Amino acid sequence: MKNRMEMAVMIILTAMVFLLFSNDSHGSFIIALSFLIAVSQGAIALVATVDIAGGKWTYPIKKRLLAFYPMIFMACVLFPLMWQHFSPGYAAPNVWLNKEFLVVRNTLVLFVSFMLARKFAVESLKESPAKNVYAVLYLIVFMLSQTMTAIDLVMRLEYPWVSTLFGGYFAVEAVYAGLAAAG
Repeated sequence: MKNRMEMAVMIILTAMVFLLFSNDSHGSFIIALSFLIAVSQGAIALVATVDIAGGKWTYPIKKRLLAFYPMIFMACVLFPLMWQHFSPGYAAPNVWLNKEFLVVRNTLVLFVSFMLARKFAVESLKESPAKNVYAVLYLIVFMLSQTMTAIDLVMRLEYPWVSTLFGGYFAVEAVYAGLAAAG
């Protein structure tokens, strides 16, 4: 019960931050959403990585780390709500950079990430042999989601700056953020 109460408080505080920044600064709103995505996905990615490697050091904090998966769904719900906060941002928007397609594809990837994280959390807590299959699937979607978050949300704030390593940096940062949040 304590973990659910902590999650409820985190969700309420996150929603308050989004409401606070939604009218003033679109950049702050986008950064807050990308941090929510990083913390929630990074905690699950850490457990998935350790489970695949056969490590045991996350057992004391495993339940706490896996308790972050509902926040991925919250990010999935908040992403379409920030529709009006997306400005074109790019000099020559094409189909891939189209605002509607950006919101739809990121929402879908977040939803798939939530479903895989949920299934992985259940299987991992049961110590099922299928947990490694879901861990690998989750990590693939995690990398895709973190790369899309880095490029679509953050990199666009400094257009025309580009980096091919930015998605990887974001994924590593998400694992660190997830571990820090569990402490």
